[in-house]
Amino acid sequence: MKDRNIAQLIRESVKPNPSTVEARERAVPLVPSLYPGESYDLNTRRGIWRVFQRQDFPVAPFQEQPPKTESDNLPTDSGPESCAVYLQEGRPKTFVVGRTGERPLIERTLAVLSAKILEQRPLISRPARSLNAENGLAFGLRIGIIIMFFVGIFAALDLILLPRFGSDVARGLSIAFSTDIVIENYRSLVGSFLENVFGPAIYPVITSMYSLAVLIILPILIIGIVFEVSGKKADKRRIREMPREALAFYYGKEAWAELLRQQGRLKDEQARRVLFEKCRALGMEVSRPQFLDLYAEMKRLLQDFPTEVRDPQA
Repeated sequence: MKDRNIAQLIRESVKPNPSTVEARERAVPLVPSLYPGESYDLNTRRGIWRVFQRQDFPVAPFQEQPPKTESDNLPTDSGPESCAVYLQEGRPKTFVVGRTGERPLIERTLAVLSAKILEQRPLISRPARSLNAENGLAFGLRIGIIIMFFVGIFAALDLILLPRFGSDVARGLSIAFSTDIVIENYRSLVGSFLENVFGPAIYPVITSMYSLAVLIILPILIIGIVFEVSGKKADKRRIREMPREALAFYYGKEAWAELLRQQGRLKDEQARRVLFEKCRALGMEVSRPQFLDLYAEMKRLLQDFPTEVRDPQA
């Protein structure tokens, strides 16, 4: 879980694509039954966080069994836990599930998610809202194009227009600035630099149309690659103020997958109890460990059957 990009998980979970919307709508009705404790709301600039909580899993385990091996020593659902649902206009947008009941910890975590990811302001916030792991390259290419556009204009003016058409340029400038402007025998600063660096023989090649195109395109690509790396670092800066304990929480699609897992366990625990009591009512003398083995075998056999069985009378 150390390599997760939490900011990216949150952004992807709020996208309006059909699969994401379906997953959110499927997960949100599960929350009240899984977290039956008292809920509370945290208002944000553009939405609301509704926080559900519980002190323990809604149903106690059918039978507590010690792990047989170290690999069986997996985390359980016992202990305080919270689930926060981010709502906009009453519609669920994303989820956060964490094993904690500390309200200050939850509030600090949700405040960072709101300010730095979900509701980040477009101009005044840093890092830039559009600079992230998904858009880092595109962001860099846009910046590179803007920079090289102005650099290209000044280079063309200094390298071509002023040395060759200085008097005409001066007359054009005189309209807006002063009638005293006169440009004669202008020596290009860019041209002088290139000639000193590459020599008079290479100068015509460097200043050719193809070479100038490469000199413009190459920096754009370099800037794009630099910002692609910066986008990933920007996402790390977004969660820099998040409490360390919150890094182990489930976010976005992780959270609703965790809710579905918990719902499966809840139904399983309830089914075990109902079937066990039914067996006892029918006079079956079976211990809980024996029943668990029988229950596991029944589940395995049922999973092997096809979901649709054709009626032989049809």
